[in-house]
Amino acid sequence: MVTDPDQSIDTSLLTPFNQVAPFIKHPKFDEEKEWRIVTKDILVPKKLEYRVGGSMLIPYFDAKIDPSSPSLFPIRKIIVGPSLEQDLAMNSIAGIFSKNNFPFMLTRSEIPYRSR
Repeated sequence: MVTDPDQSIDTSLLTPFNQVAPFIKHPKFDEEKEWRIVTKDILVPKKLEYRVGGSMLIPYFDAKIDPSSPSLFPIRKIIVGPSLEQDLAMNSIAGIFSKNNFPFMLTRSEIPYRSR
């Protein structure tokens, strides 16, 4: 935290970067064809949920998707990305999709897992 006004940080580039950052993706992950929902609205903290991440809590909001409507549920193929426990990740995804009767094809990413 900077407390000396003479050592203030120029934050004029943060706003444009924050607007573009959600759309930047490394080409190696292009096969994921992921969807990202980006909003300019400030999310109300009381509406956020939290899940355990590798090293922190990760905020998210719960979006309902209707699998009976192809236009609202266009997912047909899932590629499980690199993971220390890729088999467990694949089983979890297969389980939730099967439980909800979502049609899907599940494959492994060809990108190797790196822990660093």
